[in-house]
Amino acid sequence: MSAFVIRGAVAADRDDLARLSTQLGYPMTPDEASARLADIGGHPDHALFVAESGDGRLAAWLQVSLPRIFESPRQ
Repeated sequence: MSAFVIRGAVAADRDDLARLSTQLGYPMTPDEASARLADIGGHPDHALFVAESGDGRLAAWLQVSLPRIFESPRQ
């Protein structure tokens, strides 16, 4: 079984993030990945984590955020 390192996404992950997004059916260029990651990084209530395999490639990501919905309290 391979071990994965879970860490926050960084700008250098742009190529792998674009590749993973495209594999999931959401085509994305590395430049678009950079812009989206920068946008998320500007908000303290959002984070993008990645799972990095032993060979340094990203295998997955997980985005978390604090929703702000008028009709319900924060969750």
